[in-house]
Amino acid sequence: MNQFKEHHIYVLILITAFFLFLRLGSWGVTETSEARYAEISWEMLLTKDPIHPSLLGIRHFHKPPLTYMVTALAFEIWGVTPFAARFFLQISLLVQIVLVYRIGKILFNSSHQALLAAVIYSSLPAVIVSTRGLTTDSFLASFILGSVYCWFKFSKHHKLWYLYGFYGLLALGFLTKGPLVLLIPLIVVFTSAKTKAPFKHHLAGISLLLIVGSSWYVKLALEDPQFWRYFVLDHTLQRYGNPQLFNRTQPVWYYLVLVPMTSFPWFPMVIHLFFKKFKGLNRSELGTLLGCWIFIPLLFFSFSASKLFLYVLPVYAGIALAASNLLSTIGHGDLRFWDSALIAYQLVISLCLLLGPLITGVFEISWLQLLLLVLMGTSLLVVNLLLRNYLATKLLTSSLVFTLWLIVISSFIFSQNPHFINSTEPLTQYMERHDLQNSQVMVYNRRLPSLAFNLQKPILSIADGHHSLDREVQFERNDSWKSYLVNIQHVNGDSVLAHWVTDSTVLIFKRSLPVHRQWIQNSFEYKSQLGPWTIMHH
Repeated sequence: MNQFKEHHIYVLILITAFFLFLRLGSWGVTETSEARYAEISWEMLLTKDPIHPSLLGIRHFHKPPLTYMVTALAFEIWGVTPFAARFFLQISLLVQIVLVYRIGKILFNSSHQALLAAVIYSSLPAVIVSTRGLTTDSFLASFILGSVYCWFKFSKHHKLWYLYGFYGLLALGFLTKGPLVLLIPLIVVFTSAKTKAPFKHHLAGISLLLIVGSSWYVKLALEDPQFWRYFVLDHTLQRYGNPQLFNRTQPVWYYLVLVPMTSFPWFPMVIHLFFKKFKGLNRSELGTLLGCWIFIPLLFFSFSASKLFLYVLPVYAGIALAASNLLSTIGHGDLRFWDSALIAYQLVISLCLLLGPLITGVFEISWLQLLLLVLMGTSLLVVNLLLRNYLATKLLTSSLVFTLWLIVISSFIFSQNPHFINSTEPLTQYMERHDLQNSQVMVYNRRLPSLAFNLQKPILSIADGHHSLDREVQFERNDSWKSYLVNIQHVNGDSVLAHWVTDSTVLIFKRSLPVHRQWIQNSFEYKSQLGPWTIMHH
């Protein structure tokens, strides 16, 4: 394999940035997570209140505010658009690539091997997925990798600003997603080479972590003492132990299947070589560190009652570093096997994209997307022919090229199939065509933050038993929230509905109304079906 140079990391960053930002705003914000984060950030920009995040006019304290603050800044710079909502996610990923490279340089003492890790990390589909929709996970991964980098730098150079950087970045991670930021950094601290620092500096760093990291929590607890119980018990401990709380229950093997599939061929290759040779990585201390980095979080989250794909995002950096270390020792036969496996994997994914619309009918594919698939196949064929005698380089290049093409192709699929990705852009476009932007929008029995975000105006949610409208109003200071949410399930719902319907009302509901509510349709003149949504108006 040819030796990579120091400046090649910047070439990788430029290429990745081009594909990440290409058509980034071409599809609308998607329900449920991205729309929720985007709407909260827009409301934060509107109210200029970074302490009390609100969703559809009701305070929403499920997560600390840093992600919303960063996204509100993007809205201030770029306007309130899907592009702006995702802008800093792309910056976050580019920072992660650099951090993986820098961490690799320290661990391997080799720019070449470090760049291999950065290329592998850039090629992981799971990592790219984290930037396609607004959530906290990519930001959290950046703070975790930043803190790990600072710890390694401090361990190597014993400069105190790296120690304080370690604790400071943990504090920012705490303001992003709470105590989960501590998991991988603590694993690294306890499994890496021991380093000494005066106790007073560790004490000062821990104080920095506690003061900055807990600032938002303390502020809200001082305003309302029940916040401690709400966040610690309901949104930390119960999120881990109660499968019904957030409807995110998955089987215990969920991550053990999903992570290898979304890091192919690198994680399966690491596992295969570890068990084949019974020696893992080529340095026992490094092997222990990276093994713990990967497997302890996977086990931790596997036994969690609440599972989402991106909860384990920081694990993928460990996978990239481990795969890079193994790639320098892998034999020709194993390389040929994994090269063939990667080609088969790419063919399966390509066939799914090609035949999926025909078989399932879930989404449509245009002639342009077919052309892009052909171009992707052609570029992969060229890579395989040009690098057929350099299997390791071929494996890296093919993996990266395939992932970059998937970014482009997926952007077209997303933009042309809004219902497939749970976007309400068709509703927004319909309202614009019929000059309904200034109408009162009433959504029956669904929480639709994406619609409020698209329209950039408040909407009224009519709760009639759907779980998404079980809003937490215990932190409200007055009754103004009742202008945004009306529960008709346990009152005379028909009279309440009739009260809110006027000549300027637009009613939106999913599929159909229950029989006992269908009378409300007689109050409207026009009815249109847009995918799963029905819109009625005068």
